[in-house]
Amino acid sequence: MCIKIEEEKDDLLDLSQTLSFLEISTDEPYCPPCISPPLYEHFKSLNQIEDLLQWQKDCLEVLEPNKNLVVKAPLGSGKSLLTDLFVLHCLFSKPQKKVLSIVPFVSLVQERYNKLRPLCEKLNFKCASLGFNLAFNTLEFDVIICTIERANMLVCELMQ
Repeated sequence: MCIKIEEEKDDLLDLSQTLSFLEISTDEPYCPPCISPPLYEHFKSLNQIEDLLQWQKDCLEVLEPNKNLVVKAPLGSGKSLLTDLFVLHCLFSKPQKKVLSIVPFVSLVQERYNKLRPLCEKLNFKCASLGFNLAFNTLEFDVIICTIERANMLVCELMQ
């Protein structure tokens, strides 16, 4: 499954019209279908949020195995939170697989690593950031965060 996340420089994309067929009950606390309630509570605590935005919840509700989801939203709207939850979903749904999280900028590699590492450690997963060097054994990590250039190098290295 692939999540493609793009930035939109215009106004916030109104996903509620596109995903209006979803009905999410607000009577009970929301928990994404991809992770357990205790894990979600810990995730919210680490990220210092009260809850996800409605468009983020809508996106998580339509995630399906082997399907793509394209999210286009402005800078600072919460695309990274959505991606982090998807990484957790991948870790638990396919524990024998590795997760490669690709971000557009080197500066985001360390930022995403600093957010995901504590959560991964608590869950006994190993997380690595692939910044400027390839000096470690990437196969011993469950989650690797890098730019597209480093991801390409990693894939080429693993294919040899």
